[in-house]
Amino acid sequence: MQRKKVLINTDYPLLKTGLGKNGRNLVEYLYNTKKYDLYYYACGMVYDSVEYERLPYTVHGTMPNMQNEMDAIRQKGEYWVRDCAYGGYNLNRILKEVKPDVFITSNDTWGSETYLDNPYIKEMAANFIPHKTYDSVPFLPNQIEYFNKVSKVYVWADFAVEEAKRLGKNNVSKITGIVDPSHFRKLSPFIKSRLRQKFGIPEDAFIVVKCSRNQIRKQFKSVMEGYAKWKKINNPTRATYLLFHTNFTEPHGWDFFRFADELSIKREEILTTYVCKKCKNYAVAQFQGNEHKCPFCHQDKCFNNINIQDGVDEEQLNEVYNLADCMVHGADAAGLEITCIEGLYAGLPLATNPYASLEMFTKQPFVHEIQCTFGVQHGTQFKRAVLDPNSIAKFLQQTYTKTPQEIDKISRAGREWALSQFSPKVVCKQWEELIDSLPVLDWDQIERNVQSKQTKDPNAIIEEIADNKEWVKQLYSKILKMNVSDNDSGLIHWLVQLQKGANRQDILNYFRHTATQEINKKTFTLEDQIKQDTNRKVLVVLKESIGDVIIALGVLESLRKSYAGYSIYFATDPIHFEILDGNPNIDHIIPYVPFMEHELACVSKFNDKGLFDVYINLGISTQRQLNYITNNNICI
Repeated sequence: MQRKKVLINTDYPLLKTGLGKNGRNLVEYLYNTKKYDLYYYACGMVYDSVEYERLPYTVHGTMPNMQNEMDAIRQKGEYWVRDCAYGGYNLNRILKEVKPDVFITSNDTWGSETYLDNPYIKEMAANFIPHKTYDSVPFLPNQIEYFNKVSKVYVWADFAVEEAKRLGKNNVSKITGIVDPSHFRKLSPFIKSRLRQKFGIPEDAFIVVKCSRNQIRKQFKSVMEGYAKWKKINNPTRATYLLFHTNFTEPHGWDFFRFADELSIKREEILTTYVCKKCKNYAVAQFQGNEHKCPFCHQDKCFNNINIQDGVDEEQLNEVYNLADCMVHGADAAGLEITCIEGLYAGLPLATNPYASLEMFTKQPFVHEIQCTFGVQHGTQFKRAVLDPNSIAKFLQQTYTKTPQEIDKISRAGREWALSQFSPKVVCKQWEELIDSLPVLDWDQIERNVQSKQTKDPNAIIEEIADNKEWVKQLYSKILKMNVSDNDSGLIHWLVQLQKGANRQDILNYFRHTATQEINKKTFTLEDQIKQDTNRKVLVVLKESIGDVIIALGVLESLRKSYAGYSIYFATDPIHFEILDGNPNIDHIIPYVPFMEHELACVSKFNDKGLFDVYINLGISTQRQLNYITNNNICI
């Protein structure tokens, strides 16, 4: 039976993010089934890196390797930088190289918006699987429109399915996040005591942990307010601490010490986690900046507060959880808070608030529901949870006064429920069954279908519509054969230009010119039209990348002089056509196809004359790949 090719697009699997952990757990499970050929398309990473070689499956990043390519993207604006990081820029490249049977993109709701207009994605139909972390209600218009453009959407939490159904969208199902329990468990009182001794924490101290990114939506301040209120009301006799397993210097994050001063919390009561970049040992201590000398290996400037690149491993994280007596996790928006699951695996009593994905937890009798009210976020109009510090204080006092036997009962119930919902045995099995239910794709047919549907209509009849938005959308649909949403960046660009006084005829001419260029590119075929060229012909081959194509421009004038009277054909990936358009030293730009890597295939066909007279491959020069039989004008 043919093995399916599965392409997974999400955070790099070694990153310490929720998406990274979920991606790693999924790809490891699928790898261990030995049923699939696996490929990983890692967000925010360069396309090729030697780092990927340590993983047992093929990995490519979403970002270009060449700095000049990245600079060009930045010049287009922040929207395109974000789209590049998620995967839009290299999407055609990865799809054409892998030819996946199943493509899973697991990301934020805006992470694959541009994918939906991609012709290959449209051809993949149900084999394209968006797995989206909806984290707030009400859904934005572009989020709702996403449901209309795909056959099926998978979300991480029940609330998103319920909201979609309320909106009449019945193509939404849940496959939640995957959390591997093998590293997370409740440690013995003896080990817990030894850990506290190791970090200079009193053995009988009461510790409250919160583990997450230091982001605005992660309600650290509410936790601090509840902690301060609890101490003020109950005056606990044991030492108490807040353990914030987070990056204290994350950009735009919370200023913990400022709030500590406002709330009369002693700074030494706020702990965090440090890790050594060299020896990988960790410690829990008060935050005192970064780049310290490691107390374990004694290397200078390598002992830092954790971040998503340099953090503790799962076993160490389990120890961090076990240092604590309970977890308080508040968030005003939540796609799926993986730390809550890890905390339950580790046996921690949990308090959280009933909003978005967190409702899955607060419905359980062993989880304390933090009371909250709701506000509205300016701009998006998202509903936002506002936590009640009194409710947090109540939970802390209840946990502080519970017996070890009562805590154990809560711990067992929490772990058993979490295992039934989030373990790989449960969730990855869903993924496996879904992948197995989908057909193997015929990528030769997909390529033919894509080519046949790319025809534009530069002569389309355009109606005079008073409304600018509807008029521009008409240009897209009738001339470029594209259906764009009201939030499409191109549409918005043209509306802004019209507001500034741009002439409609000029915009119409631009669309017609663009369509004409596209047709010229798409209808040019090698076998028929090259043979119609009666001149002698030079084929220049350079598949990639944009940086190499730009550098190659410097040799074209010399090439023209060396081969005067010849027709010069330049073969490259179509994404680079715009760089070459209009160059006076090129007669024809043609799409690269794999046979062009072989000189004999281009200049001869057994006893017949080939398509070209001269072959120059700018990307190779080896004895393994011939590149010199017909190229005698070495002056170029």
